[in-house]
Amino acid sequence: MKHENWNVLMVSAVLFMALGVHAEDAPKSAPPMAKPRSQFVSPEVLPDKRVIFRVSAPDASKVELDATPPLKRTPMEKDGEGLWTVTVGPVSPGLYHYWIRVDGVAMADAMNPLTKPALFPTKSLLEVPGNTPEMTEFQDVPHGVVRLHTYRSKALGIERHVRVYTPPGYRDDGVPLPVLYLYPGSTNHEGTWMGEGRAHFIMDTLLAAKRCVPMLVVMPAIHALDPRVPADGKDDYALTDQELITDIVPMIDSAYRTLADRDHRALAGLSKGSFQVLRSGLTHPDLFSWIGAFSGSPSDAVKLFKNAVDNPEKFNAATHLLWLGVGREDFMLKGMQELHTMLDEKKVRHTWHLSDGIHEYTLWRPYLAEFASLLFKTEKP
Repeated sequence: MKHENWNVLMVSAVLFMALGVHAEDAPKSAPPMAKPRSQFVSPEVLPDKRVIFRVSAPDASKVELDATPPLKRTPMEKDGEGLWTVTVGPVSPGLYHYWIRVDGVAMADAMNPLTKPALFPTKSLLEVPGNTPEMTEFQDVPHGVVRLHTYRSKALGIERHVRVYTPPGYRDDGVPLPVLYLYPGSTNHEGTWMGEGRAHFIMDTLLAAKRCVPMLVVMPAIHALDPRVPADGKDDYALTDQELITDIVPMIDSAYRTLADRDHRALAGLSKGSFQVLRSGLTHPDLFSWIGAFSGSPSDAVKLFKNAVDNPEKFNAATHLLWLGVGREDFMLKGMQELHTMLDEKKVRHTWHLSDGIHEYTLWRPYLAEFASLLFKTEKP
C-alpha cells in the first residue's frame, strides 16, 4: 500500500511539472462559490405587511419601483453587488400590480412568477395576504373547476380560447345551470379575470357562503382584432359581438348543461368589456336579461339605450338587472355618471354603484362579487 501511495504522488508531481505548476501553486481545496445574484426573493412580504422589492441590475444607473395605488413610483437603492432594493408599506391586504423601471424601460419583475395576465405581459402581481383570507385568496371551501376551450371561430376564422368556470359539484349530466358571460378589459385576455380578477376564488367563496346561486362563468377574449396592428376600418366591437352570438353561446349551450334562455343568461364586463356588454346586451335582448357594466360607457350610449328610454316600462319589465358601477377616482367616472343621470331622468330602472377606487381590479373584484350575488334570483334588485 505504501508503494502504491508513493507511485500516485510521483505521477501527480510529474503532471504538475509537465504543466509548469509548482506544488506550492496547486490549490489545496476548491474556493467557496459566491452566492449567485440570481438567488434572491422579490417581492418579499414581511409579517408586518411591509414589502421588499429586489432587482439585480449591476450595469443600470437608475432603477425604480412603479405601481398603481396604494403603491407608487419609488426609487430603489443599489448595493455593491448590483442588487437594487426598496422596502414599502405596510401595504393593506389585497392583490396589486406593479412593474420595474430600469433606466426608464418598464418591465415585469423577473423574480416574480405572478405576472399580470395580459396580451403584453410587462407587469407583475403583488399579493399581500390578509390575517383572515380575502375573497380573492384560496380558502378551505369546496372549489369549482376552470376548463380551457380552444376552438376555431366561425365569425373570425381564427383559433380562439375561452375559459369556463363550473361550480363545485357540477356534472355534465346534472341539473342545468344559468350562465354569466364575463369580459375583461383592453389588452387583457381570456385568462385575466382568473389570474388577476380571481373570479374562480370569488365564485367559490360566494357559493360557500350561499350568497349566490350555482352558475357557469364563461370568460372569453375581449379583442377580436389584434390591438397591435391597425384595424383597417374593421369594428372590433361588432366582431366580438358576432363571435359571442355565433360561436361562444352555442358552444357553451352544446358543451354544458345550461338553462339556455334569456332569463338565465347574464353579461358583464369591465372597461372595454363594459362597452362590449352594453352593446351586445342591449342589441340582443332576446339572449340576455342581466347586464353588468363596470367602469365603461361608450360614447353612443344614448343610441344603445334608445329602446329603453323610448319605452322604459317595457324595458324595465323585460330586464331583470342593469347594474352600473364606477370608482370615484376612475377616469371613466364622467361617462358613467352621465349614463346614470340619463337613465334616472328617463325612469329606466338600474342599480347604480359608486365607490372609492381607481380603474383597476381592486375596484372590479368587489363589483363581480356584488353583481354575481344578485343574479338569477326571482326578486328584482
